Amino acid sequence: ALHPRVPVGPICDFLGLRAPADAAAALGDWVVAESRRPPVVGDSVRLGSAVLVMREPEGDRIAGIVIGLQH
Repeated sequence: ALHPRVPVGPICDFLGLRAPADAAAALGDWVVAESRRPPVVGDSVRLGSAVLVMREPEGDRIAGIVIGLQH
């Protein structure tokens, strides 16, 4: 799982995805903002052709995020 403090931009660069406007945001903060509610295990949000799935929430914060790529 990815650490939630990693910025979104470098992940997008690595995966060849278009970065969102707030690419400097921490991945965990970005996922929570996109889902518009506190995280729940299994919640997912799209980032281009990738799906980010929350795997390890701790209260209202995320401890781990898994990326799935769709073809």
